[in-house]
Amino acid sequence: MSNVAENYLESTLFMFFLDFFLRLALDSSPF
Repeated sequence: MSNVAENYLESTLFMFFLDFFLRLALDSSPF
């Protein structure tokens, strides 16, 4: 049970940081 929750938490954090860095990169991009 804890393994499933851990995987879910890791994937959620990964998606959150991916979205955050993507927005940051697009914001500072000169295009």
